[in-house]
Amino acid sequence: AFDEGFKLYGWEDTEVGVRLRNAKLAQYFAWDAVIYHVKPPETTTLERLTALAREKGEMAARFVQKSPTVAVRLATGAYIANFARAALVNAPPLRSLYANIARRAGAETATGRFAREALVDAAYVDALRANLRRRDG
Repeated sequence: AFDEGFKLYGWEDTEVGVRLRNAKLAQYFAWDAVIYHVKPPETTTLERLTALAREKGEMAARFVQKSPTVAVRLATGAYIANFARAALVNAPPLRSLYANIARRAGAETATGRFAREALVDAAYVDALRANLRRRDG
């Protein structure tokens, strides 16, 4: 069963998988199984993507708290090299630049996509770090 503590977007399905694997249940691969992730157009706005990234970062911290393994830390980005990368790539002056580019270039250009992805990444990592700190005391 899903952990109802994952009240926001992200990681609930992976967390179930980790618990099932840890329970040593038999695994089967079903070639005919299909999963659809329907993403309506309103979910692709920068504001919505950033909000989802914050939620996912918060849930990633919950996941790490429940399963503080190397595999979970690597999957969620909760490790020092990723935090160092984010500190460089998402430094405040660069965030302002990304925001300006995202506004001007739009999502249809490579530069605009890069800027949007950088802003979403920054939101995720900020939320992950803040919630790891909060959960650690």
